[in-house]
Amino acid sequence: MTKELIIVDSRLFLFQVMEYGLNKKLINDKVIDKFKNQGVQMSFAFAKRYYSVVYESYLRHASNCILGIVNLGLIETSGRQLNDATMILIQKGHVRLFREGWTRVLKLVKYAWNADRNTYKSEFEWEKDFAELFSAEPGREWIGYEEYMKNILIYSNKNRGENER
Repeated sequence: MTKELIIVDSRLFLFQVMEYGLNKKLINDKVIDKFKNQGVQMSFAFAKRYYSVVYESYLRHASNCILGIVNLGLIETSGRQLNDATMILIQKGHVRLFREGWTRVLKLVKYAWNADRNTYKSEFEWEKDFAELFSAEPGREWIGYEEYMKNILIYSNKNRGENER
């Protein structure tokens, strides 16, 4: 039996990638500022669409949802490879990575809406619920990807007529 210590980085994959890019000098302050501006704009748009009113608490919550969805898009496009993810992040930026993640959320919404039509939940409500489920709250381990994979399996199987497991 070995007595090695295993350290797990529970931060968002996006933050791990940004730190890696900064350490390797692939990402600079100009790129970081661009990411911040994109994040602010996307958070305002998300808060306006899903919360109707843009209060500080809603804006903060929208920012967490945006981070979770960007993180989902980055994981899906990079396969969790830090070097690949850094290059993808630089090339695509937060907006395109958000679109990558959001495309997956919309696919899940379609599956869920088709499988559970008797819940009287609109597609809009499914979108909001999944975005909140995948949100990245500060100081907490992000489990959005695991939740995404679990839900995609459940609802894609329901659409095939298979039993939920």
